[in-house]
Amino acid sequence: GINAEYGSTDELKKALFSKILKGRDDIVSSQRDEPEPSNEDKLKYLHSLLSTRPSQFLFRFQEFITEKDKPLFASQAGTFQHYLKDDDTRKPSKRVISNRRYCKLQELLAQGTYFSEEEMQRREPRLHHQYIGQFETSDERDSRERVQLSRDCRFSTFLLERNDRSEYEKANEEEEEEEDSEDELAQFGADKDELREQFKTVMIERFLDGQDSFYFDYSEVDCNDQYDNLQMKSQDAEDAYFDESEGEETQTPPPDDDREF
Repeated sequence: GINAEYGSTDELKKALFSKILKGRDDIVSSQRDEPEPSNEDKLKYLHSLLSTRPSQFLFRFQEFITEKDKPLFASQAGTFQHYLKDDDTRKPSKRVISNRRYCKLQELLAQGTYFSEEEMQRREPRLHHQYIGQFETSDERDSRERVQLSRDCRFSTFLLERNDRSEYEKANEEEEEEEDSEDELAQFGADKDELREQFKTVMIERFLDGQDSFYFDYSEVDCNDQYDNLQMKSQDAEDAYFDESEGEETQTPPPDDDREF
């Protein structure tokens, strides 16, 4: 299409995509040991994301978007103004965004699915292995995989995820020597629940920091003032959470052992 003020949408897309390709390396998610996505792969992803989920495109690449890109987001006028780089008066403050994400977090925790161990493992298999997977027995791992398979009718998807996880675990085994003792096994066995809580805490912090943008459309929360009303109802809980987070100087690092017990 042609816009008298800004030019054709094809020209706008080409210029915008070019800026993103030059300015960002993390356009397409890739797994360990996979080849770096080509520019063609990245362009296909950008085209697809813009056409199917424009609000998520705005969130992920807002630093490259200016007023002249407005015709590309005709169906997202309100969201566009919120994320427009040069419109600081309309953009929610960091505190407002934090409040809204915290309220959404409470919804997701109550629903249970998004922060279930299975779903968190899907999003971050490496972190799951560091905190939990490396300490599982073979029986525990097989039991978890049977439950996962029973819930996922897409058998091919299950096999691909299992293969990716196996390759990652094999790589870790090659790097680490296994020197388990009964005392060490008992120690890690006692800490399993604590490790699960640490893993969940890390995943919650990633969500609040906006690091789940491959899986969650933050624009639906960041630009939604309905969460401000919810935030008022949970102000005390939210303040307590952020005060506690700010008081922690460092985040608990994941265990560096790679042992099965």
